[in-house]
Amino acid sequence: MDKTIKSMKEAERTILAIMRHFEIPPGTMLTGEISGELEYELWAGDGDVVYIHKTKDLAPEEDNPNVMVIRFSGAVEGEED
Repeated sequence: MDKTIKSMKEAERTILAIMRHFEIPPGTMLTGEISGELEYELWAGDGDVVYIHKTKDLAPEEDNPNVMVIRFSGAVEGEED
């Protein structure tokens, strides 16, 4: 159990570092997909807490590499359409 919690905290720190690097403000909803497994929404709240919500189960795909896709929902501050 401690190993799982440690892994989750490490993933949370990594996600927060990526969001800071790309200047993604807290509350910005990101969507992603783990091919052949699931779709999810992810966002950072105040206090450096990351939330994730599975939105859809996906059917397994044959011969498809494990690729993670992250899409932005809405506009990012300072970006034009």
